[in-house]
Amino acid sequence: MLSNGRYNTSNTKNKYIKNYSFSHRYNGQQCDVVMTSLIGHLMDIEFPPATKSWKNFPPSQLFEAQIIKDVKGDLIPIAENLRKEARGAKALIIWTDNDREGENIGSEVADVCKQSNARLEVRRARFSVLQAREIQQAWQNLGYLDMRQVAAVDARSELDLRIGAAYTRFQTLKLQRRFSELASQVISFGTCQFPTLGFVVDRWKRVNNFVPEDFWKIDVSVQRDGITAKFNWSRGHLFDQQFALVLYERCVDDPMATVLSVDRRPKSKWAPLPLTTVEMQKVGSRMLRMSSDRIMNVAEALYQQGIISYPRTETDVFADGFDLHTLIRAQTGDDRWGAYAQSLVDGGKFRRPRNGKHDDQAHPPIHPVRMAPNLTGDDKRLFDFITRRFLACCSHDAKGHETVVEIGIAEEVFTAKGLMIIERNYLDVYPFENWNASNIPVFTEGEQFQPTELQMNSGRTTGPSLLTEADLIGLMEKSGIGTDATIHEHIKKLLDREYMNKEGPKGDQFCPSVLGMALIDAYDNMDIDLPLSKPFLRGQLEANLKAICEGRKTKDDVVRECVGMFADAFRVAEAQGGLLEDAVAKYFGHPPDMEMEEEDLEPVRQVRKCPKCGSPMILRSTNGGKKIIGCSGYPHCKEAVFFPEFANSVTALEETCGKCSTPLDPVRMLDFHFPRNSVPPSIPNRYQTCIFCDDELKELFEIHRGPRVGAAQQAPVEAGTNGRQAGRQASIAPAPRNNRRQGERSPSRPPAPRANRRRAHSPAVKNETPPFAPFDGGDGQGRNCLCGIPAVRRTVRKEGNNCGREFYGCSKGQMEDGRCDFFEWADEPPRNAQQPRNAQQSQYQSYGGSPATDQNSPPCYCGEPGVKRTVRKEGNNCGREFYACSKPQSAGDRCNYFQWADEVLSGGGADMARYQQQINNNHGTGDEVKCGCGLIATMKTSNKDNENKGRQFWTCVKSGARCGFFQWVDEAPGGGGPSGGGGGYGGGGGGGAGPGVTCFACGQSGHFATSCPDRGGGGSSSGGSRGGRGGGKARGGGSKRGKGRGKK
Repeated sequence: MLSNGRYNTSNTKNKYIKNYSFSHRYNGQQCDVVMTSLIGHLMDIEFPPATKSWKNFPPSQLFEAQIIKDVKGDLIPIAENLRKEARGAKALIIWTDNDREGENIGSEVADVCKQSNARLEVRRARFSVLQAREIQQAWQNLGYLDMRQVAAVDARSELDLRIGAAYTRFQTLKLQRRFSELASQVISFGTCQFPTLGFVVDRWKRVNNFVPEDFWKIDVSVQRDGITAKFNWSRGHLFDQQFALVLYERCVDDPMATVLSVDRRPKSKWAPLPLTTVEMQKVGSRMLRMSSDRIMNVAEALYQQGIISYPRTETDVFADGFDLHTLIRAQTGDDRWGAYAQSLVDGGKFRRPRNGKHDDQAHPPIHPVRMAPNLTGDDKRLFDFITRRFLACCSHDAKGHETVVEIGIAEEVFTAKGLMIIERNYLDVYPFENWNASNIPVFTEGEQFQPTELQMNSGRTTGPSLLTEADLIGLMEKSGIGTDATIHEHIKKLLDREYMNKEGPKGDQFCPSVLGMALIDAYDNMDIDLPLSKPFLRGQLEANLKAICEGRKTKDDVVRECVGMFADAFRVAEAQGGLLEDAVAKYFGHPPDMEMEEEDLEPVRQVRKCPKCGSPMILRSTNGGKKIIGCSGYPHCKEAVFFPEFANSVTALEETCGKCSTPLDPVRMLDFHFPRNSVPPSIPNRYQTCIFCDDELKELFEIHRGPRVGAAQQAPVEAGTNGRQAGRQASIAPAPRNNRRQGERSPSRPPAPRANRRRAHSPAVKNETPPFAPFDGGDGQGRNCLCGIPAVRRTVRKEGNNCGREFYGCSKGQMEDGRCDFFEWADEPPRNAQQPRNAQQSQYQSYGGSPATDQNSPPCYCGEPGVKRTVRKEGNNCGREFYACSKPQSAGDRCNYFQWADEVLSGGGADMARYQQQINNNHGTGDEVKCGCGLIATMKTSNKDNENKGRQFWTCVKSGARCGFFQWVDEAPGGGGPSGGGGGYGGGGGGGAGPGVTCFACGQSGHFATSCPDRGGGGSSSGGSRGGRGGGKARGGGSKRGKGRGKK
């Protein structure tokens, strides 16, 4: 509109934001202009890090804690773009929405821009309609920011943060540890939401407690010329049957009716006022059957398309100079109301709209800007309503004649009314209101007649109905709760948090949940001067914000006053917190659970929005202690990411992922504390990352990055798609079914929210291998791992000399069977290792890629050739090679075999081929001792200070999940000594270590770490040690590993 379509576009660091460059006149000169955009508020306020711990920082201190206002983490690129463009600019023109929030956002933009250009001139453009004429007029009449409106929004934001955070922490911590149904739920509090919930609870109680009463009344009707007139008794009805009967009998005894008066007068039905936001929500929710939140979302979309005016306004007055005829003429081409619009502008039926009582001096009433005949669905329905409302308010009132006849029978008075409509006017275009004609016979004053019917009828009073959305919006508006722009948000939050639900025959009536009912009852029962469930406190706050805008109060005055009121109430609530537990126990139907330890409590923080339903996904613990990221919409939505047991020390950070986050869905980083040796060397024990785009961690956790595909139906890999791109969404394992308490709901008890039902979590199903190319789509350089498949490229993240260095490894999952131990540095040339002949052989290759053949590798305790690895951890042994069990770390039957490679070679000139032949000859002969797992047992020596010190025993070889097998060597069947002879591998002979062998645990020579006396447990001690294994006879049998193992 300003550039007349002639502009250049450039990208910014935020993919949603672009810069538009063009020329335009400013202050009489031709200037270069750069127009850019925002995504809502640029800054956010929060408490400092010292207050983050819910457990350690008292909630009451949040009323006085420091407040920090800074650019939101995910909007830093937008702020950087503003600073860059402002650096060489002379003026900054704010074009945000013309309301309080828009003014505050403009102030934030000015603050950011002045960080790079303190001399920048700041001006304000004010507009309400996205039309060229209005935009050009705003450019020609630039103003300045209204800092009083800015201060009002700052005051409201600070109060909402302090009050909401303090009460939310209080009631969450109070209830989480006493009710398992709420163990992972944040019990939030809002100064607008809580009194809104109070309206719903109050109406529900009135409906539930209503007791109907019988009543009696006298009805009279007269029929003449086929027209019936029904007369209503002036007393209405009576609850005393005997008294009503006496009056009725008097009328029956003297039934002659006398016409006391006949009043004929003109009657008008007023055309509606111009449309405000609240009225649009009220009428729209009632007539269009749309929620207020949906109405506002659709209205915003229509405004952004330039179809309607700004949809957030309190004004119901069109200014005197407002051009209504042009707007009406724009609708004459529409088939639905074009003829009516034509009659307004050319047929003399136009009338200026009535003036309402509200004018916010910011925006005109909501009205159509142009014709939009191609809309569909909710867009069409809402535009239809807005346009018909606008045409109706520009029309004459409907006109008619009303006749009121009053008659008397035995001193009792009865009245009948008739209506004849003369001109429908606005009713012809506005079907959302009705005015029905009713005919009555002609009566003359003083006339007497006998009534056609004279009866006494009975009836019963009916109670109030539950609140509809229109009813609730009306109560909120009347009490000053929220603004025209936020009322729908408060209602939606109460529904999302399941403090209330929609019920009724049409699903349009609000009913509180048991949790919502309990919260309101609890605070109502406390000795608080101004009950939190009533609208007084919030209404006073809204009045104070208006006073700031009008200059009658300052921000500091309002904050101090309101914080004082809510802090006083908070002290009472803390002191009477037992009432909160009592109320929840009453409505949940069971006493509080045994109190959990406070250290078990954790603040629940949203990690991201659920990709399926949009609800928050939160990091929490299952009943079994495992960590998951689960959808808060459970059990209706079962999206979840399950973590393995070794990843149970994890917290969600404030920092968001720059890759996965969007303006509407910030994705939080996670802070892991892994146990030693539980993750590969490339991952440090303390690790901060995003679980949704870290392919290495997703492989380790076996989290899917796409739809699950069975073995018989593999999903094809799209060409050019790498693992990170495919891995933006973690596939979610099915969440467990909830285990709710039994018992039917009674009519007098509100429904329980999903969060109030007890849950029992089942273990996650084991994930299959991701059916696509992993991280980076292979190596891009043709490197294959020892399994014969493309290797994956990774980066060392552990602190040390190699931090940041890239390497290649096996692309299979860390927990997956058959994963090989291939390793090559990316900056070193490929070693061109021979590919294994089969998958079994590939398990015995070394990290470096050279074959660890059967002829060269010493066997582990499982009887299989060991695999050679290299120490990557910084320290004295960094770069040193060692042998270990070739099975994956996650395998349950993996043994704890360990041997330095250089000690094997220096152990005495062993003939490796001869030793391997000996292993092959003895393996499986039945001479070995086996544990309960069916594996060859390992011999250890007791080091405990008792009569068995120095005594040798057999035990399970596993390093974890041992079977508990135990057997003394000297009591084992078959007899024989534990020592071994000389010769064999290692050359050390006997039961000792080979010459030159040094224990890496204590630094002493002559033994290995596994048999080190300083380690406190039984180490391996046998006819031959790992470094010097004897090959002699033991206990009457051939030594399989020179360890003296005989027959079982």
